[in-house]
Amino acid sequence: MRKVDFEKGKWQFVNADVEMVKFKGKDAMHLKKGLAYLKDFELKDGTVQVDMFFKEKRGFHFLLFRMMDENNREEFYVRPHQSGNPDANQYTPVLNGKAAWQLYYGKKFANPVKYDFDKWHTVKIAFAGKQALIYFDDLETPILQIDNLRTGIESGTLGLDSFLSDVYYANFQYSDETPDMPSPKEVAPLEKNIIQQWQVSNAFPEVKLEANKSLESYMENTLKWETAKVEEEGFVNLAKYASTVDENNTIVAALEIQADSEQVKKIEFGFSDEVKVYLNGTLLYEGKDLFRSRDYRYLGTVGFFDALYLPLKKGENKVWFVVKENMGGWGIQAKLGDLNGVKLVE
Repeated sequence: MRKVDFEKGKWQFVNADVEMVKFKGKDAMHLKKGLAYLKDFELKDGTVQVDMFFKEKRGFHFLLFRMMDENNREEFYVRPHQSGNPDANQYTPVLNGKAAWQLYYGKKFANPVKYDFDKWHTVKIAFAGKQALIYFDDLETPILQIDNLRTGIESGTLGLDSFLSDVYYANFQYSDETPDMPSPKEVAPLEKNIIQQWQVSNAFPEVKLEANKSLESYMENTLKWETAKVEEEGFVNLAKYASTVDENNTIVAALEIQADSEQVKKIEFGFSDEVKVYLNGTLLYEGKDLFRSRDYRYLGTVGFFDALYLPLKKGENKVWFVVKENMGGWGIQAKLGDLNGVKLVE
C-alpha cells in the first residue's frame, strides 16, 4: 500500500472547511465539511484504505473511489447516528450529482455495524471490474460484497467527503494491484410481470410541463427518448438519464400496453420522489414520497408500495410516469398484476 500525505498540493478541495492537525496520535485531515479528492490521479482496479474518527452525532462520512468528476463516483459512507441499525452505513453510486440510497438499500448495500465513538476506525475498499469488497475494522472479512457497481465508471480518482458533521481522516493509502474477488452471488430472476424495459425522456424542468396544456403534445414534440432496461432489482435509476442536476428535475418514463380487449388491469409501482401517472393522456394518480415527508424517519425508499387499476381500452394504451426528483434517489419501477390479455410493447 502507498501512503498519501495530507499535503494541500496533492488534494483538491470543494466547498470544504479543512485543517491538517495532530489528533489522537495521528497526522490527520480534520474535514469539517466538504469534498477532498486526489489531484491528477486515476485508479481502475485496486484498494483504498483510510482511518476515520467521528463523533456520536448525525453526519455522513465518505470514502470515494472511481471518481470521474465531482458529480459521478462510487461511494461508501458511515452514518454515526444510525450505529447498530440496518442503515448504519451505505454503498451507493452517484450519477449526475444524484446519490441513490433510496434505491440501493437493504442488506445488499448496508450493514448494521455498531460504532465505537472513542477510537479510530479503519475502512478499506477493494475493487476490480464490477465488484467491490468493503471492510470495516476487520480487514480480512468484508461487511459488504458489491457484485455490481452501478455507475459504469471504469476508473477515476479517490476521495473523502463529509456532510453535516466533522470527521478526522488519517493514514490514507492505496494499492494499484488488482485484488482477488469472490464469485458473484447468484441473482434471482425478475418476475415476468415486472416492467423490464422503459422508454425514458431527457430530464427537463417541471415548470416546462406545467406550462403546456397538452402533455401528449409536449412529449411527442419536445422530449427526446431512449430505451432503459431495469437493474437487477427491477427499477430504473433515472439519474443515468439526467444531463444536468439543477433545474432539470423531471423525467418521463413511458410504457405501452397492447390489450386484447377492454379491461381493467392492476399495476403496482414505486417511485422517487414525486410522480404523476397518466393513461392515454388522462391523469390518474399523483403521489409524493419525499424524504421525511411523513415523519422524521420516513426515508422515501422505492418499492412496490402503490397501485392503480388501469382502465385499458382495446388496442394500444400509453402509460406515462412523470417522475420528479428532490434528493436521495431518482427512480421508477412497476409490475402488472398479471399478463393475461395484454402485451408489453418493446
